[in-house]
Amino acid sequence: MYENGKIRGVDLIGDGVPNILTECFSNEGSHFNIWGGANSEEKLLHRYTYLDMDLEPSCTENDKISNLGLLDLK
Repeated sequence: MYENGKIRGVDLIGDGVPNILTECFSNEGSHFNIWGGANSEEKLLHRYTYLDMDLEPSCTENDKISNLGLLDLK
């Protein structure tokens, strides 16, 4: 989906609302998130991968909160 000629997000669910994919790093791993909703503020999926190395953290508190998203298996 485009906004002003730039990619705004990818419609992964097929509901016409673009989803935003983000990845950031905590001290020892990677946090991958898919966001949706009207303002892309609803977390749909969160995955954490432990990388067994010291990393420079780049996550905000909201990025690395490991609560389940709507698409996560419960």
